[in-house]
Amino acid sequence: MNQILFCNKKIKKNLIFIYTFFLLTLSIFISFSIYFISSVIKQKNNNNFSIYLSQKININNIYLNSNFQSSSNSLIIGTIEIPNLNIKYPVFSYYSDNLMKIGPCRLYGSISHTASNLCIIAHNYNNSQFFSQLYKLENNDQIKVQNNSGITLYYYVYNKYEVPYYDTSCTNQETYGRKELTLITCTNYNNKRLIIKAKSL
Repeated sequence: MNQILFCNKKIKKNLIFIYTFFLLTLSIFISFSIYFISSVIKQKNNNNFSIYLSQKININNIYLNSNFQSSSNSLIIGTIEIPNLNIKYPVFSYYSDNLMKIGPCRLYGSISHTASNLCIIAHNYNNSQFFSQLYKLENNDQIKVQNNSGITLYYYVYNKYEVPYYDTSCTNQETYGRKELTLITCTNYNNKRLIIKAKSL
């Protein structure tokens, strides 16, 4: 009789363990599925918005608009060119949601010979626009920044990493007399930002 009771208890314990394990596995699967589906939806929305931009906004015409011609008070303060990615864009003098839709924006720093950490931010639309291809950059790749006075600074990549979206340490303006460049964009897959650090030799 005791053996039967003992066996029944053991079976109940095993059933409870199996049931708990099944529920835990099921909850992990459901959580992963929800995360995966939401990531796919977000990716699709980003791609759709990118297509919308390319169809509705003629970026080249906006850049050539007479209101954006170089001047000391221009909305555009210079250009950024990354030869290895075959991109060249004007840089807007400040950041706003609307300006971010049509090009890179200066976040902090100076676009001149003065020592500073020039921080430029742009969208990643998972195509060839703006900073979508920054992840391809490697150490020693060249980045050219030219201001409206025609002065060109040559920066060379020395670091590439990701940070949480709330981490702004990369924009620190203490450069110890060096001219630095920080490019910032979203990763679009893990709620982080991709940071490219470069310095002028």
